[in-house]
Amino acid sequence: MTINLKSEYSYKVNSKEWNNQLLQNKASTIYQTNNWQEIYKQAYGSKPVFITVTKPDGEILGQLSGVIHKNFFWENTNIFSSTIGKKLNLRTTFNWFYGPIIYDFNYQKEITSEILSCIEKVSIENNVAMIRGISAPLHEEFSNESFKDFNYRIKPWATYITNLNETSDKFYESLNKKTRYDIRKSEKQELEFEIANTKKDYDEFHDLKIESKNNAGYNVKSNYQFFDIHRDLLLKNNFKFGIV
Repeated sequence: MTINLKSEYSYKVNSKEWNNQLLQNKASTIYQTNNWQEIYKQAYGSKPVFITVTKPDGEILGQLSGVIHKNFFWENTNIFSSTIGKKLNLRTTFNWFYGPIIYDFNYQKEITSEILSCIEKVSIENNVAMIRGISAPLHEEFSNESFKDFNYRIKPWATYITNLNETSDKFYESLNKKTRYDIRKSEKQELEFEIANTKKDYDEFHDLKIESKNNAGYNVKSNYQFFDIHRDLLLKNNFKFGIV
């Protein structure tokens, strides 16, 4: 089965049109929205990239958004390493989360190949040293065949998916023993979940996240500028964040 496809990439799109198209596919997540890419553009000067694959009549069959980073991965390094690394272009990367989004799985291989071809063009144009992406978790039949054809190294990855249509009792029973224990423990400690609607709420969420990572052995510094941009771009568009 063959089909004539057209693929193109750009560094700027109409946010409403891009995001509305994503709503047509259950595999889409916030990480593929224009808003998510804009966070890194404003915080680190990163460069958003938007790729679409269409039929000759203009029908969209696939799309992917990602970011070209030049400064992001040097944030927690010393000034000497950062300066040398940027001059030598050691960490210019193209990254995407939970994509590409495929709208017609009858042509999945062809669509994915077109997208990967665009990524190669973008990478050459921007002197990208490394490409890394994570596939969309709700694409049940997604194949790695095209990625192998383009010499990508495949790393197994798991994303836990929760079916919120189940009753609370069935949902609780489906959880593993440790998770059920944590829930009972949280209830005894009278923890409550809230929606982060204010700057204070979101800053508390940020601090807890940084503290958790550092307790796990990571050396992560707070970046309130990034999280202020994060909050403003996402919350003002009705994307919500849960906090405890």
